[in-house]
Amino acid sequence: MTTKGRLRHLDFIVIDILALFLSATIGFLATEPSLYNLLENWMIYPFFSFIHLSACLLLRVYDGILQRGYLKEFVALIKQEFFIAAVLIFTFYFFLDQREGFRLFLAVYFLTVFPLTYILRFIHKFYLKYRYNKVKYCRQIVIIATETAARKLIETITSSAIRNYQFFGLAVIDRSMIGEKIGNVSVAAGRSSLMEYIQSNVVDEVFLNIPEDSALTLQFARDLLQMGLTVHIYMEDIYQSLPNRSMGNVFGYNVLSTTISPISFRQTLGKRLMDILGGIIGCVATLILTLILGPIIYIKSPGLQTATFCGQQGRISRPVRAILSGRL
Repeated sequence: MTTKGRLRHLDFIVIDILALFLSATIGFLATEPSLYNLLENWMIYPFFSFIHLSACLLLRVYDGILQRGYLKEFVALIKQEFFIAAVLIFTFYFFLDQREGFRLFLAVYFLTVFPLTYILRFIHKFYLKYRYNKVKYCRQIVIIATETAARKLIETITSSAIRNYQFFGLAVIDRSMIGEKIGNVSVAAGRSSLMEYIQSNVVDEVFLNIPEDSALTLQFARDLLQMGLTVHIYMEDIYQSLPNRSMGNVFGYNVLSTTISPISFRQTLGKRLMDILGGIIGCVATLILTLILGPIIYIKSPGLQTATFCGQQGRISRPVRAILSGRL
């Protein structure tokens, strides 16, 4: 996932942090209802936020969040909060305060954060759905495709209940289907009436999906660009059999990359964290061995010793020798 993809749901991240702050505040007020208690424990807020963001990044919580219904959102939120609870309980048990007040705080926090997050997420989803149902907030897209491609495309795209675009029209170019419906989208134009239809309506963007006819795709793209429209061209149809496809840039060229075993950002991050953890464990083990074996070696060996020697020419030397036993 790219950086842009990770920040695409920044609104839901802010909502989750808001629910976290409200739950933590309720937890502190439940243990000791005073402003001093909130100010004294202010570090809890950024610490909890860091744990939450790390968990969401590792678990990819926001992938497909707009497509999730009530039950799927409930299950996803349970997994998320269970992971966060395990991390926080471990941290509080071994590193932080274990007073009775903090145990009560954690109990109130987790009893509050789950319903708050769930409710706020769906309130925001309802708002997005209401907002994007208004034409002025949506991109008006016309789809130009063959009948087979249009059926697959409509089925895939309309699966999302919340989207910031509307199908202004559908044009099928390989047969006459004007007036018919594919899914919930009506066919508004054919190949001969396409340009007239676009010129007589307000259209922002066009999506082209014409498999196995790159010449016709290029012709449509050039004509539509001259009309000032944004053109999206679907290019993966002939590569559908390739696994794990993704767009990338290699040596300045836009390419379609494919691999048998892709390494996700979460897996890469996990590997880096394991490397760091292994290094820390190695350093700690070295320190422990030094503290244990160092005194033993020092006691058993006198260490370095000097002696004065006089050579045949009367030359005096003082070599330094490492003594491994008590004998010279």
